[in-house]
Amino acid sequence: MFTKFGDKNYKVIVDSGSYINAILFRLCEHLGLEVVPHPHLFKVSWIDSTILEVKQQYLVSVNFNHYKDNI
Repeated sequence: MFTKFGDKNYKVIVDSGSYINAILFRLCEHLGLEVVPHPHLFKVSWIDSTILEVKQQYLVSVNFNHYKDNI
């Protein structure tokens, strides 16, 4: 799927099997997305056993056909 940030198009992968939406902090920083505190702190465990605490989020507008949302 392609998405547009500013005047640039980006390819994104949507994983319907994931229970969270996760994106690399550096990408959000590069795109200039606004950081907001996450209302419900939680921890995520990755395959390599790394555990990260989720403390912030970025809201992104999604437009796909007739579907529109902020995720």
